Amino acid sequence: MSIVFVFDRRSGNEPEHFISLGGLFSFSEFRQTVTEDFGLSDQKFVIATTGRVEIRDDDTYERFVDDGTTLYLLHDINQELTAQATERVAFLPHYDTLVKSGIYEYYASAGHNPLPYAFAELIDNALAATAKNSGPREIELRLFMDNDPSKTVICVIDNGKGMTSRELNQWAIYRLSKFSRRSTDELGNTSNESTHDETEDEHIPRSLNSDISYFGVGGKQAVFFIGTSTRMISKPKGSIDVHELLVSKEDFEQKERNKEAIYEGYIRNRKAGDASHLCGNNLDCMRDLISAERGKDQFTAVVITGIPTAHVHYLRYGFNIWCTQLANIYHYYIHGQDGNVATAAHSRAANPLKNINVELKMYSRGQIQPKVLNLRDIEEDMQTLFIRSAANTFEFRAKVEGTGIVEGIIRYHPFLFDRETYPDDFFDPREVEVEDEHDHDYTIPASGRGHHAIFNCFWNGRLIPYTTVEEFSWCAQPKKTKLIPQECWNRISGVLWTNAKFQVSTNKLTFLDLEVRLKDKNTVFTRIINGQERRANIDKQFLDWLKECHEQSDKQVKFSEFKGQITRPALPKNKQGPWAVYEEIQWDGRTYQKGDMIKTCRTAPVLYGRVNRFLLFGDHDGEVFATGGEIELQQEPHYFYDEVKYVPLFKLDRSAPQDVITRAIEEDKSKLPEKLIISWPEGEELKDGEKVPAGRTIGAIKAEIMNKKGELISKLPGSGSSQAKKRLLIELTVIWHSRNGDEIIASHISSHGTNWPYWFKKMENIRKMGPHTLNLQVCLSESGVTSLADTKLPSAKYRFTVTEANAVRFIVGMLDGPFRIGSPFNVPLEFQDMFGNLTKYPASVKPLLAASGLELSYGWSISRGNTLLVNDIVALGTVQTNAGKNFNLEIKILGLEEDSQMLKIRLLPGLPHSISVSPEDPQSIENGESVSFEVEVKDKGQNLTTQPKITVVATFACDGVDGLSTTYFLDCSNTGRGTLSGPPLLLKKLRDPVNITASIDLQGNRDVAAVKRSIIVAPSKHAAVLQLTYRNGDKTVSVVNNKDVLIEAGSFLTHLQFKLLDEAGREIPLDSKLVSKLKVSWVQKTQVGELVQGVLPNIKVPNSVVDSRCVSISIHDSAGDLDFSFTVRPVAGEPACIKAVCSGDSSIRLGHPLKADILATLADRHGNLIKKLPPRALADLQLSGEGLVVEETVRSFGQTSGFHISGIRFNGSELGTRELCITWRNLISYVRLSVIAGPATKLRVADWPEQDEPIVVSNGDKLPPLTVQLCDDAGHSAAEPNVKVQLHKDSALKLTPVSTSLKTNENGKVHFGVFTVHASRGTYELVPKAFIQRSMVSGPALKVTIQPDTNKPVKVDVRFETQRTYSAGSVFSDFIVRVLAEDDMLLDTAESAKMSMIIRKAVGTTQQTPAQGFQAMSFPPDDADSDKKGAFCFRKKPIPEVAGAYEVQFVYNADKSTKIYSRLILLEVKPSVPVTISVLNSPGVATASNARKPLSRLLIRSVTLALNVGLRL
Repeated sequence: MSIVFVFDRRSGNEPEHFISLGGLFSFSEFRQTVTEDFGLSDQKFVIATTGRVEIRDDDTYERFVDDGTTLYLLHDINQELTAQATERVAFLPHYDTLVKSGIYEYYASAGHNPLPYAFAELIDNALAATAKNSGPREIELRLFMDNDPSKTVICVIDNGKGMTSRELNQWAIYRLSKFSRRSTDELGNTSNESTHDETEDEHIPRSLNSDISYFGVGGKQAVFFIGTSTRMISKPKGSIDVHELLVSKEDFEQKERNKEAIYEGYIRNRKAGDASHLCGNNLDCMRDLISAERGKDQFTAVVITGIPTAHVHYLRYGFNIWCTQLANIYHYYIHGQDGNVATAAHSRAANPLKNINVELKMYSRGQIQPKVLNLRDIEEDMQTLFIRSAANTFEFRAKVEGTGIVEGIIRYHPFLFDRETYPDDFFDPREVEVEDEHDHDYTIPASGRGHHAIFNCFWNGRLIPYTTVEEFSWCAQPKKTKLIPQECWNRISGVLWTNAKFQVSTNKLTFLDLEVRLKDKNTVFTRIINGQERRANIDKQFLDWLKECHEQSDKQVKFSEFKGQITRPALPKNKQGPWAVYEEIQWDGRTYQKGDMIKTCRTAPVLYGRVNRFLLFGDHDGEVFATGGEIELQQEPHYFYDEVKYVPLFKLDRSAPQDVITRAIEEDKSKLPEKLIISWPEGEELKDGEKVPAGRTIGAIKAEIMNKKGELISKLPGSGSSQAKKRLLIELTVIWHSRNGDEIIASHISSHGTNWPYWFKKMENIRKMGPHTLNLQVCLSESGVTSLADTKLPSAKYRFTVTEANAVRFIVGMLDGPFRIGSPFNVPLEFQDMFGNLTKYPASVKPLLAASGLELSYGWSISRGNTLLVNDIVALGTVQTNAGKNFNLEIKILGLEEDSQMLKIRLLPGLPHSISVSPEDPQSIENGESVSFEVEVKDKGQNLTTQPKITVVATFACDGVDGLSTTYFLDCSNTGRGTLSGPPLLLKKLRDPVNITASIDLQGNRDVAAVKRSIIVAPSKHAAVLQLTYRNGDKTVSVVNNKDVLIEAGSFLTHLQFKLLDEAGREIPLDSKLVSKLKVSWVQKTQVGELVQGVLPNIKVPNSVVDSRCVSISIHDSAGDLDFSFTVRPVAGEPACIKAVCSGDSSIRLGHPLKADILATLADRHGNLIKKLPPRALADLQLSGEGLVVEETVRSFGQTSGFHISGIRFNGSELGTRELCITWRNLISYVRLSVIAGPATKLRVADWPEQDEPIVVSNGDKLPPLTVQLCDDAGHSAAEPNVKVQLHKDSALKLTPVSTSLKTNENGKVHFGVFTVHASRGTYELVPKAFIQRSMVSGPALKVTIQPDTNKPVKVDVRFETQRTYSAGSVFSDFIVRVLAEDDMLLDTAESAKMSMIIRKAVGTTQQTPAQGFQAMSFPPDDADSDKKGAFCFRKKPIPEVAGAYEVQFVYNADKSTKIYSRLILLEVKPSVPVTISVLNSPGVATASNARKPLSRLLIRSVTLALNVGLRL
């Protein structure tokens, strides 16, 4: 049911009434219902919409009253609202949300802070709203900043046309673009919102049409990116009501929780300045904003709250940054089409573009005045920097297919002596300078544009920030250029301005199709000069302009006195060379040469020195102008610095006079250090050459440095950042001159402070014996440099010697482990004095050794220098494990202050000494069984020991028994014990028990005695031999182990019987237990009853002789395995079939023998080939077949088997398949052969109509397709490929395409295709010829008759009355022009529109086609001769008015590519009657003076006049 909401706002604040529209079909019915609902029977009122459109008749009722409409009851249409009223709105997202949602992802900012681009979306809307303003266009961005981010408010206010409640509702609908929105005026007229006339774009400079509020997306995305809530306040022009809409994230979430309609809300309609609906103490700025509404005719305000903390911080502290970015985006809207050009100081240039003012105000809590900035006052944006640093411009225009228009400009930023003027983008986060990883003095100046693209792109006048165009083909840097340096291309920047015909993303950050369309081949570029297009080659124009910019604007340095080229390995690889060397430069009118004294600037510190040479990077030869370079500078004074500096040329101080440079150098020379003053304030002085005992104290040292002036100094001359490197330090070193070389045992560095001198504390740690030197050296900073150039810095030296003291203790030296029980080892003892210096041991020293749990003894002690070596110490004791045991070894030497040392050592089990074997009694075993022994390896102390590679070996021996080679091995390396066992002991042909001896010892160790044990071995009772037989006919055949059994294929091996014998040769009775251990390989299951009787299953023989069958019989027993195997090999049986095949190609030429042979083989019933045949078998072989010449066949035995047949030939005339029948006795086989045509001897033309009669065609017509086939003598098609075939023709006949020799395909055919003939009338012949095996075969002659084409024009004939002279300005006599066909007759189909007459100046040539580049007049014919079709008349055509030689020619345009010209008609035009007079030599402006001389008063001395007979063309 449809409902409208009606507010009575004549007075009071009554809520709305709900009026149902059901059954109300006219305005009168609706008004009557409203009257009754409100009780207004006798009162006067009007009904109006929220947009103040009066509902007064059926038409307005039908157009404006609909379901959900909000209406007012007022006294009159202009009455102010007595109270606020709410209007229900619905703003479901438009369907374009789905259709276009994938075009771009919002604010993918690539490193930029996207907040300025969000503000730009709101400013776009404001520019579009103010586009039709007759006065100033005011746009204001207010920021109310608070320490609490939740209280921060952002407002965007403009004085544009405002929005009605309906338009405000449409604004809230997502994706409702300007092409879908409809607006309604006060009279109810609806129109599309976009009123911009796109045809006007060509007349709007830079497309600054303000039509940039486009998609219905950016504003909503922007406000919700900036904050979480927005309040739209708008007053449309001519309205007295203010419309207000609040959209917030919190409101959406609340509706979702309450399960309400999310995309529905209310528009508040109120009078201007009414803030009664605001509640809360934090809305003061909102109340001030609403109170300022009074008196405004139109406006729109966007109020955003809920600003994130990160945005608040960026807006407050990055104010200048984002303001500058906005100024760059709207640069040309703010400053006009020419941009922000330089003006007088402190003055703002007038804005020619409707006076757009974009002002930003930031209010901060606690500050009375806001921070105010107008975008027009910003001069740091990139476009301003580009415009003001440019020396010249190159304007152009591009016309893209369709209505796309692109204006462009290229600016040149020159190089000025020492720097590039191309501006840097300080706010681009992608502009990060990468520091050079090499540490050198080389400095690279700014490289201009670098890797940036040339063009920034603007759409409808505003910047699209993330799209740049690298270059176009005509302005790209060529690979080779001689006249223009390559760096000039790095000094250009550019801008492109497009209209709305190019697509951009919905957030206006990226173009979608600009570069692709600009680089399309149909795009036309033209240069613009003074607003006019210059149609010429834009590539050449650009190069000429760039060359002019370089020559006139770039200021460079002249390098002269070239001395060659060098490389500099200290620089990075890409800058090592070549470097050109020069000795003179000219810079800005001043000359600098090698040897000049110079001063640097912008270096730390300032350098003074002498020029060695000038260096220029690049492959240069001779004098050259360049923009960079370096100076090789020798700093002065050279003995003070002693280094060469490389300084960029732009750091040369050109204003420094020579006397200042000389005075500065001389001042540095007098400040060098001269001598060192040493004193000992606390005594204990060290004298040079003194001998001192170890540990003696050396007193504190005070040192002072004096320069040449007698001044005490602590630093070298200099100041600034290098001051720390010029401090003078004194380094104290104590050097011990040992036998191995000098060793620094003490090193100290002292610096000079404000309140203390150079001071070194006393030293008590010099204890090493030998000569020493105490050295005091002045050095430069911490680098340790002790000289300046060739001058050594001051120093002082004291030489002394240190001696040792008596021994007071001893230490145990390095022990060589590991230690083992019973193995001797040594202990070294070293003696020291009280300072740890090695000294001699006391006389009559005897070491005492003791350890708990060990018996210790040693051999003797020996001295080696200061070391006493105790030799051959042996320890005996018990060690439980292989890991060893720790013992405390005490060593004592009487007579020392420290007379004992406790040493902890670990003793491991000793080396193997004996073997323990059990049992000791003899063991009895059966032949084929193993024997085992328990073995332990022990050391000298009877400890179980382990050593690497301890292997116990047992060998067996027996008198009179051969083949006893079994050996047992046991590895005792890890455990020292184990069970020694191995494989069974097998004695061959053992009949009675024997006694064998086992010898057990350590492998490779002769020091350990072997142990003997006895073993008794008895014969085995297990099966040892198997005997097998089978029945072959009446014979019983024995089977030999591992041999072959031959038998007919497909039969059975039967009557298999076996017997088992033991080791002594006795037969073993068969029982079920024994036969259960027997396994056969040819069946899975065996019958126990048959096996007990000694019978084995039958064996199936394979059907094929190539398949043999290996069978085996095995008995698995604990005493050993008995295996018996043999191979069953089948042999072929009696012949049962014959098989014949062709050994090669089965094709045979008719009447010629078969090249391949026939092979026939015999096989038995299982298909096994029978290789051996009796000699009489060949007589039984018979051959037959249709047309077979039997007597020519040759039959023989095959090399390996069967028969070999050759000489097969067939007679007859038919082609196709024939069968060859081969019979041997009663066996038959067939071979199928293919009879093909014979060798090619003829040619046949296929599909050629009536070869005996000529084909009639016209000149230029096409012949039928021509195909040639090879044939044999019988006329059969011969399939011979790669035969060369040529087409011979009469020389007067021309074929298109030109006929060439072709080769036949696999079917023997050649397809020449379709030829177009060109020839005069007559009959011609075409003859195909083939070359077969050095002979030529000709085909039939094909005749072609050429007849003329009566519809093809070939000649233009002219007839007229000739005259000797013609007068200028008169008319020609009549010309009759005829168009002739090939038959020399008039062309009936000639058209007058294709005929024209050309008159032009004579060019002095006899060519019949017109010369290019000469101006001519053209006339059409007056009419055609009705009696003669193909003839045209040119009557009374005007003769040129300028006298001279002329030529007349007639041309007929047969088609687009063919023109037929007549002969040239030469004529002379004579002057006619004079009609004008003209001055040939202008005398200029006449002047005279008031003088007595006549010549001073003469106005004109002479003038030359000419008579003209007519006006010039």
